[in-house]
Amino acid sequence: MIARALGYLVALCLLCACGEEVPRPPVEPLAASEYQLAALYKWGKGPLDVNVAPELKLVDRRRDEPLSINVYYPADDVDGLPVLLFSHGNFSDNNAYDRVLSHWVSHGYVVVAPLHADGDGGYLGATLDMLTIGNLGIIQRRYEDLQIVRDALPGLEKLVPELAGRIDLERVAACLLYT
Repeated sequence: MIARALGYLVALCLLCACGEEVPRPPVEPLAASEYQLAALYKWGKGPLDVNVAPELKLVDRRRDEPLSINVYYPADDVDGLPVLLFSHGNFSDNNAYDRVLSHWVSHGYVVVAPLHADGDGGYLGATLDMLTIGNLGIIQRRYEDLQIVRDALPGLEKLVPELAGRIDLERVAACLLYT
């Protein structure tokens, strides 16, 4: 913990010594008509309502601290739900994709989204993590996070009792964003 804090301090000093901020190009919204969007498979909201169990903690022997996860699941009493492990993008967090995750859940999925190390602390925290852990270290940590979540799936109903007997552990997939 002290070594990490010291690493942050050194990285912050280095960042303060850097030059001016580089201007970023403007971001354009997706230009698509309602007709084009309607043609996409399952574009609209699904028939199921969505519940979220935020900031649950998974304890694993591979870690000194628990892994925080959000679990999105259908509020309706539906069984045989496939599970999607969702890995958020770099410099982001597991709350930044609520609309997409809720969309998937409304169509009958359970989504488990861990908070990765580079997502805890915003852009500055992620940059400092990359400087102290390294880019490959961040990628390795994300892989370990998903392993922890996968290994915890059989006991997920202890954290979210509403999911008892509703998850199909034979149908598990992962969606990884790394930018």
